[in-house]
Amino acid sequence: MRIPIFPLHLVLFPGETTRMHIFEPRYRQMLKDAMASNKSFGVALIHSGREAGEPAEPYPVGTIATITDVEPLPDGRSDITIMGVRRFRITHLYADLPYQTADYELLDDALDPNDVDDQTIPSLKEGFRGYLRLFGGETAAKAETIALPAEPARLGNLISATIQVSLAEKQRLLEEAPASRLQLLVNVLTREAIIAAKIGPSVAAVKPWLKQPSIN
Repeated sequence: MRIPIFPLHLVLFPGETTRMHIFEPRYRQMLKDAMASNKSFGVALIHSGREAGEPAEPYPVGTIATITDVEPLPDGRSDITIMGVRRFRITHLYADLPYQTADYELLDDALDPNDVDDQTIPSLKEGFRGYLRLFGGETAAKAETIALPAEPARLGNLISATIQVSLAEKQRLLEEAPASRLQLLVNVLTREAIIAAKIGPSVAAVKPWLKQPSIN
């Protein structure tokens, strides 16, 4: 089975919502084709190349996105909203259409509670609330009352999508199995707290739940 591939300077996590501005003819066609089938395409971080122009080389692990809203514009462009659904791995990339497509395999996002140490989830929640207090901007005051998912895999996806780290580190988080990602997140949040203690948080570093449009 093949899926359209949208290489972007973006790492999308399951459960994460973002907006995109579609203007290139190839991605207008991709949007049209996706809306005519299952309203889905694969989002993958660009490994080399650019979003616009010549086809970019994507990282092999990305996230299947479902189109949840389309706002057509008079000149043929569109603003769309997508939501990450499931991680996937590209097994073969094709360039026989105006946009790239790929054979893929779905990655296991299930998380056995027995694979998670008893202290990992409390440490992760505490570390994330501390991160929000340090870097959350307007969110900082709500750090203690924000409801966090009880399900560990969803919690890991939420924190991974929210924290502001490099795209390379985001990609590493995406590629990790759910259980090992939780421990990696504990380490990342601890590191960010140490940095803040040394130099102080200078700007808000929390990604809004709904980001501004990404331009393809």
